[in-house]
Amino acid sequence: MIVAMPVEIWDARDFTPEQARAIGELINHVWPKATLTAEDRAEQQLDIGREYDGPAAQAPRALVIVEAGRVVANATMRPRTIGTERGEMIIGGLALVCTDPALRGHGLGEAVVRAAFDLVDAGDFQFALFQTKRRLQSFYEKCGATPVDNRIVNSLGDDPEANPFWDEVVLRYPANGNWPAGTIDLRGPGY
Repeated sequence: MIVAMPVEIWDARDFTPEQARAIGELINHVWPKATLTAEDRAEQQLDIGREYDGPAAQAPRALVIVEAGRVVANATMRPRTIGTERGEMIIGGLALVCTDPALRGHGLGEAVVRAAFDLVDAGDFQFALFQTKRRLQSFYEKCGATPVDNRIVNSLGDDPEANPFWDEVVLRYPANGNWPAGTIDLRGPGY
């Protein structure tokens, strides 16, 4: 059964402490770490907005579904300037896609991912680029994503030739379009 709940778009530059905490609580619930509390995760969310100083159309955003005052699904879209054989490209880095485990299977994850991809369709970003587990690849492909075969590096990292992503699969959205060939320089850590 699919639950119809609206997706809200929260601009990270304007996060309230309550919004950041609500996202932080969901992230902490889905991916608990002994070294990070929900408050730490909330502070990370606030930092995303504080650190951004680019165009408004590419501002980092959280695409969330809220139920009874709690964020129950989240996807974050952050701008990244990557290096390609054709020069720089600003893409949307899709990250922190998660749903409250008690509500999985109701279409909430798909709703926030599609809302994030809508930002690409609207022209805010040329592509979305992200990593995922192999078991989730078909979910993203059903949403219009396709695997990226490019070599990916981080020229700013300690090992500039190493792949900064840690999951098995790197995908981009949309599947069509003029995606560059050759090495992609993420110019920063994986997300």
